[in-house]
Amino acid sequence: MSLLRNIRLHTLMIVMLASLLVASVIGLGIGMLSSHKAADTLSLLNRINVEQLNAVNRGDALLNEALLEIEVAATSQQLDRLDKAQELIVSAESHFDRFAAVPRTSQGEAVGGRIEDRYPVVMDGAVKLIEALRDGDSEGFEAGSLALAPELAELNQALDEFSSYADARGNTIVSDFERQSRLDRGLELAALAMILLAIAGAYLLLKSLVIKPLARAVESLDAIAHADLSRPIQVRGDNEISQLFRAMQEMQLKLGQTVSEVRRGGTRMASGSHEIASGNVDLATRTEQQAASIEQTAASMEQLTTTVSQNADNAGQARHLASQASTTAEQGGQVVSQVVETMETISQDSRQISEITGMIDAIAFQTNILALNASVEAARAGEQGRGFAVVAGEVRSLASRSAEAAGRIKSLIETSTSRVDGGTRLARQAGETMAEVVSSVRRVLDIVDEIAVASREQSDGIGQIGQAVVQMDQTTQQNASLVQQVSRAAEDLALQARQLAAEVEVFRLPAGLETDGPDMPSSAPGQPLTARTGSGPDDLDDDGRSTDSSDGRREPEARASQRHDETEWEAF
Repeated sequence: MSLLRNIRLHTLMIVMLASLLVASVIGLGIGMLSSHKAADTLSLLNRINVEQLNAVNRGDALLNEALLEIEVAATSQQLDRLDKAQELIVSAESHFDRFAAVPRTSQGEAVGGRIEDRYPVVMDGAVKLIEALRDGDSEGFEAGSLALAPELAELNQALDEFSSYADARGNTIVSDFERQSRLDRGLELAALAMILLAIAGAYLLLKSLVIKPLARAVESLDAIAHADLSRPIQVRGDNEISQLFRAMQEMQLKLGQTVSEVRRGGTRMASGSHEIASGNVDLATRTEQQAASIEQTAASMEQLTTTVSQNADNAGQARHLASQASTTAEQGGQVVSQVVETMETISQDSRQISEITGMIDAIAFQTNILALNASVEAARAGEQGRGFAVVAGEVRSLASRSAEAAGRIKSLIETSTSRVDGGTRLARQAGETMAEVVSSVRRVLDIVDEIAVASREQSDGIGQIGQAVVQMDQTTQQNASLVQQVSRAAEDLALQARQLAAEVEVFRLPAGLETDGPDMPSSAPGQPLTARTGSGPDDLDDDGRSTDSSDGRREPEARASQRHDETEWEAF
């Protein structure tokens, strides 16, 4: 068992899980092997009793039906029934071929071989009977019937033997399967027993290595919770549980040391509280001097507050004027933008008129050409075309005047367009200038806003400083009365230190940590505390420091003791 305690729980858990996994795999393998054997048995039984037997029985039935059709055709002279007999023979032959294609055992091969030998002979004999009936050969039919009878009898005998063989083989397979099933069931029960034994062993092992040690750990922690630090904690082994006990052992030791330090610290805290109370006299004197200085500071802050408030009002007026200028500049910028849009619209209209004038000029040119062609045709027509020539001349004259007028209009439009373009450029430049003006005014407005905000913040800050100075004055006046309260608080602190020492006395420490601390200093509640000599106003130097050398030596000692106590309390 001691060896098992040195094994880590992680390794032990892996071994236990591996054992359970191996047992489960063995049981699963046995089950899968049984299922595989059962599938093989069912496949063999299906091949013998279903595929082969059904195929040979169906083929025999079709063959008998074909022979019956041949017999009916021979007796009733219904030769059309021979076609059906021929189809039945073909179907029977396919079933016998299917029977022959199924693999068989050596014993099944001996029995099935007789069927494979006989059924081709019977098929050929039946086909010959059909041919004899179709040819009208009655003698050949009779001879064929006599020759077919013994072959058919042997085929039927072979079929009966195969049927008996199939039944016997099926019974044998079923009995073997039942015997194998009983064996597999026994193996599965054995595997289940192995799994149960492994689980029981794992439980006993966990109970010995985990549950019982954890119960001992709970008992030890319960003893610590009830302030019993003297109960020893034993560490056994080197696994995770042992590491837990080792950590608990170290925790118990550290806690015992802490309780011992708390006992000693309570004594030092009581003595330090007396020194704190004795220093309150110096604090009262210095507080009175500070109150006089704060009153002078408050008067100066009131004057400064008035000046800054006037600056804030002036900055607010400047901000209002800058805001009006910004609004006016933005309106001017909008008007200039509208002028630019109007000039661009006029420029576009001028371009459209120029295009229309160009189109009129082109029409006049085409009309002139048409009139010229009409004059030529009128000249060719002679006397009959003279009136037409006059009209063509007038049309040419009108076309020339139209072209001349269109040219003048085009020239005027081009001049107007160039002037409009120049006006548009000037309007754009004016818009850009107005935008720069608006931007500059906005920057000025932002700067004025910043000045106003800064002035307001300065005014608010100075006002807050004035309030703070007034509050400091009030606080300083209150500090004198608080000195006495601090003295009483120091006495309460000493009382609480004694109570803390009484509280930690309930801990039972090990023999090595039981120490008797120094006696606690006692002080009756409400007992007046005497001030240290040399701490009055006459004993202070120019910087407000005490001139008593004995206090100068005791003050560093008190600070060192206080830092030591704070370190111990922070560690606790």
